[in-house]
Amino acid sequence: MLVLWFLIFLLILFYVRHFIKWKHGPPGPLPLPLVGNLVQLIMMGTQPHLAIARLSKKYGDIFRLQIGTQDFVFASSIEALVNLYTRDEALGRDVYGTLLDRSAGQNTGIIMAVGETWEINRKWTFKTLNRLGLRKGSGIEDSINEQCDFVVKSCETALSTRGTGWVAIDVSPMFLIPVTKVVFRLVMGDRIDDADNGAALEKLIYLSEEMAKSTSLGAGLDAAFPFLRFIVPKLTGRNVQMKCYTSIRDAAQKLLDAIRLEQKSSSLNDDPKSLAHLYIQEMDNDPSSALFSDFHFGSLYMDLLQAASDTTNSYLQCLILFSVTQRSCQEKIYEEIVNIIGTCNRATLEHRRLMPYTESFMLETHRHSKIVPTLLPHKITKEFTIGKYIIPQDTQILADIHSVNFDERIWKNPMEFDPTRFLDTDGSVSKEKRKLCVPFGVGRRACPGESVAEWTAFIFLVNIIRSFMLAVVPGENPPMTEMHVGITSGPHPFKVAISRREIN
Repeated sequence: MLVLWFLIFLLILFYVRHFIKWKHGPPGPLPLPLVGNLVQLIMMGTQPHLAIARLSKKYGDIFRLQIGTQDFVFASSIEALVNLYTRDEALGRDVYGTLLDRSAGQNTGIIMAVGETWEINRKWTFKTLNRLGLRKGSGIEDSINEQCDFVVKSCETALSTRGTGWVAIDVSPMFLIPVTKVVFRLVMGDRIDDADNGAALEKLIYLSEEMAKSTSLGAGLDAAFPFLRFIVPKLTGRNVQMKCYTSIRDAAQKLLDAIRLEQKSSSLNDDPKSLAHLYIQEMDNDPSSALFSDFHFGSLYMDLLQAASDTTNSYLQCLILFSVTQRSCQEKIYEEIVNIIGTCNRATLEHRRLMPYTESFMLETHRHSKIVPTLLPHKITKEFTIGKYIIPQDTQILADIHSVNFDERIWKNPMEFDPTRFLDTDGSVSKEKRKLCVPFGVGRRACPGESVAEWTAFIFLVNIIRSFMLAVVPGENPPMTEMHVGITSGPHPFKVAISRREIN
């Protein structure tokens, strides 16, 4: 009986604390002790991002959920998203679970770092990428074209081998290696051409895929109950993730040591070719720096390569998917290619501003695919008020991108795929509508790899459609346009029938 009364006391205490904390906060369903609102989400019988979208219909554009032991506030409209994600009080990150283990408990890198460490790393990274030519694209365009040529030639070879008018290509493995090479060269320079480093890159890709598989379930458990990673490390994916983290760090260290040795015996210091070269210079200039070290470089290496490669790979798959399922859109893109570029010329980044329909197709693909369905969480570092709600300190913010991207108040017939919704009456891309699509986040915490992803996607898409017609494989059903959803989203595995275009 005493135990029962004690449990009742704990239950009352839980709800008293809950009501005091959220008395002036956003509305939301009543949580249960320990599990929070997980039971409600599971009982809704749908994918988590769709369950969250349904809750937004009931509770509004800003609402709260408790997932396990963690408090979250969701932004379900573009206005709420921008207002919450750009607040100075909302620029923190809650590094928990395996993410904390990944950095050995240190505040490191750029994606998960906080405070002064994040500020310095972010500023240095953007400055360095711009120095390497990222601002205008000049420093990376050749690399993108080289990898795009590899994809096009691979398709040409498959067609020649087949000996018929078309060939079925599996899209799932089509882009990951080429786009990773683009980012790898930016970070590590031309070392990719060395056989040993090519093998290291393939190992990085393999490890990244293994990590993604291990987090399909583990990420949710890790976020809700961080302590579970020690109790059931296999279920949460901790064993695989820690093995992969260690291997990737070891590979980064090996590459960094090789570049350091090169710099001592060459003139690379006068004309650095990569982010790694400039990072070594920074360490040499201030050997006692607590922020520039081999360990911190390993974190930056993982952040840039994994984040940029995974999202760009998924985005390119989505662009091919909708090119196949929306054949009229594909032909309009080809018509724009013929008019602006010509059939014998290669697309360049300069062409992008001259091709509004292609740009609008890319934006509409972002809107439908929701590649990062919740964006990365922001942590509230100081209590603040938004509208009539007080958001408590230490709460995490997540974006309900499904509700944002299919908001009937903004998008007419939102379930339809219609690139023209992003065009003004004069045929140009609407600046206002462009602002409503935020696949890489907003504000100072936005993804640093956005430019690389967009440039890579544009050049690949245009050069592929310039060279080939993309269609549903004869005798098969059209591929599913519904995404499989995890930390990042992407198409279910599918094949596309490609055939050479007739060039007049």
